[in-house]
Amino acid sequence: MKNKIIILLIIFCYSHSSFGSPTIITEKAAVINIVYTQNVFLLSEKLILLTSKNYINTSFDALSHHILTSQTNLIPSLQSLNHLLWFQTAAKANQLEIQAYQNFKSSHFYSAQAKYKLAYQESLKFNKVAQQIVILRNLVLLNYLANNNNNAFNYNSLLINLLRKQNKNYNSLVKSIILQSNIALAMGNMKQAEDLIYKNALPMSKGLANKNLLFDSFLTLSQIYLRTKSYTQSKWFAIQALDLAQKKGLRDKQITGLIALAKVKSITGDYSLARENLYSANLLCPKNSLYLADIYETQYQNNKRMGNLNTAQAYLVKFLDLKKSLIN
Repeated sequence: MKNKIIILLIIFCYSHSSFGSPTIITEKAAVINIVYTQNVFLLSEKLILLTSKNYINTSFDALSHHILTSQTNLIPSLQSLNHLLWFQTAAKANQLEIQAYQNFKSSHFYSAQAKYKLAYQESLKFNKVAQQIVILRNLVLLNYLANNNNNAFNYNSLLINLLRKQNKNYNSLVKSIILQSNIALAMGNMKQAEDLIYKNALPMSKGLANKNLLFDSFLTLSQIYLRTKSYTQSKWFAIQALDLAQKKGLRDKQITGLIALAKVKSITGDYSLARENLYSANLLCPKNSLYLADIYETQYQNNKRMGNLNTAQAYLVKFLDLKKSLIN
């Protein structure tokens, strides 16, 4: 329903203006608005996905991608001559996947979702497991960004099952399980979110060389316990996450760990300590970092709780200015 409202809003804004010229609200702007209005633990987690050029992948190598893209861009008369060759050498899923990828690159997110859905259905006919994994991952992320959590959860369930059957890439499997926990949390399924980490992601991530996933498991548990008002547990897992990030020298993870710790401290009344954590996080941030969205928002909340309303207002302005810069 929310998806339909956003699409109608986009259409309306293109076709109406008090000055007679169209007011353009892009789909990217609409999705950024959704992210900013969600009650999420870290805005930066979704903003980084949205602004990253590489979070949507294709199942083709560079040469195959170039060939297939050239074929999809042929003029109709030439395309009709190549239809027989096309369907002999590549499934219809390839064509749909390329079109979906092109839609995404043009920030036509809803068209990309529709094409990826069709591409997935076609890939099932040819039992293209590798392609199914890529398409499902893209569908999960696109729906997750747009807050279509039921769709994201269902697609991610299919993805997790495929990855389990492959029994190859544990990093991808654990990453998908952690994301599934975050989606369950967004849907309000606290017990399910907790079980996905404790029974799956945490024991699996402990044995992996990639410690980012162990960090993400700790951070997700901190998030879950913050939402359930289990503040002691939330603080403990935030500390575990931060300690791991510091030992491994993971700068971005240190930033998110400090923000997570500051959130718990602020809620529990440790305002000065929360401010110190946010100051440390800010020092680690590169210029124009998307983590600043969470730093500004948490500073706003912390100062508001302290009664420093002028300072709180200043951070709120910074927070909203960052949103404007992303939209523009």
